[in-house]
Order: sequence, then C-alpha cells, then structure tokens
Amino acid sequence: MGSMRRVLPQDIDAESAVLSAMMLDEQSCSRALEFVEEKHFYKSTHRFIFRAIATLYEDGIEVDIITLIDRLKKLDLLEKSGGNVK
Repeated sequence: MGSMRRVLPQDIDAESAVLSAMMLDEQSCSRALEFVEEKHFYKSTHRFIFRAIATLYEDGIEVDIITLIDRLKKLDLLEKSGGNVK
C-alpha cells in the first residue's frame, strides 16, 4: 500500500455548476472567488476556465462567453480548455 495514491473526491458536474454560476452572475462570481481556488478543481479544463474567469473578474471585465474565450486565448489556454465554441 505504500505506493497507492489516494484519489480525492471529485464531482465534475459540481465543478461545471460553479463555473456556470460564475458566468451568469457577478455576485456569484464574487462569492465563489471568496471560497474556491483553482486547485480545488479536479478537471484541468475547469482549472483553466476558472483561472480565466478569475482574471476577468479581477480586471473588472464582465464575464460572458465572448470575454471568456478572449481571455483564454490571451492566456494561451483556449485549446487546453476544450477549444473554441463553434
């Protein structure tokens, strides 16, 4: 058992719900940023999206799909986060 690594609990749907709420409402975004950190996301694409949302919020830019895609591009994370919306 010495080499077994413990897998932390994760809920991909809950991660998606947090990111969605952050995009829908500025107050939800602010609240989430008080309690949630990038490292709390299990799925790497969710970590990248969270990072982009957080930087938009910190820069005072409204978070929506257009600004999010633009920020992911600027952070060179668009492809790593699932690519462009078609």
